[in-house]
Amino acid sequence: MKMVKGVSVTAGIAFAAFYVSRLPFFHMFGMLVLAMLIGMLWRAVFGQRAALEPGIAFSGKYLLKAGIILLGMRLNLADIYHAGWHVF
Repeated sequence: MKMVKGVSVTAGIAFAAFYVSRLPFFHMFGMLVLAMLIGMLWRAVFGQRAALEPGIAFSGKYLLKAGIILLGMRLNLADIYHAGWHVF
């Protein structure tokens, strides 16, 4: 349960990046770049808090890897779908 705060902060940053990337000027940066910038801003303003470290480390180690794997699966499954089932 000690990871909840850190995971919540990283999820909040991800949601903020998602919505900021929908704004007219910021869409050209992309959601990933905006999330990194918002995270850097968060750390500059609030500093590094020991209570958030376990959740942030978990997010960076496991959730990021899972997201990359799911993104790759989505791209591959979309390609297979468009190519037809005979490719599968």
